[in-house]
Amino acid sequence: MSRQPYSIDFRQKIIEVREKENISLRKLAASFKVSKSFVQKNTGSSDLVMLN
Repeated sequence: MSRQPYSIDFRQKIIEVREKENISLRKLAASFKVSKSFVQKNTGSSDLVMLN
């Protein structure tokens, strides 16, 4: 049994929240119940970027 990929709409919502709110990748991932690496791959960002 394979899992369906997340929808484009779902991925876009994560990107929108990341752009609007200054929260860590870990907190963003937890709020969407996905892994931190999933958020990082889809937003193209890391927590290090937020330090600048």
